[in-house]
Amino acid sequence: MCQNILPSSPPPLPRISRLGVLNIMHLATPHSAILSAVIFNALIIITLILSLYAGVPIGRLELSDCCAIPADAMAGGLIAPFAGIKLIDMLLVGLHLFEKLSLMWVAHCRWAT
Repeated sequence: MCQNILPSSPPPLPRISRLGVLNIMHLATPHSAILSAVIFNALIIITLILSLYAGVPIGRLELSDCCAIPADAMAGGLIAPFAGIKLIDMLLVGLHLFEKLSLMWVAHCRWAT
């Protein structure tokens, strides 16, 4: 059951030298990159749900309204995920949380089988 969550977990990037070029954000490991992206997406979903409860209007936009959005606001939406994932990856690796979470997951999988 535990193996089905990430059925094709990627090998470390140094083993496959051609894929090392794709690590443009210089994340620690492929596994910490996946975990960082999952945490970032969870935080974004929570933020969107809370903004709905706070009454922030989110609705349909007409084409003319979309063209009126400043370019720097759109650029922030493109840059924020990269910066957020990199920050979360640095925190996971720097505080040694990634190793602790990995050990807890391995222990859980052994217990569950």
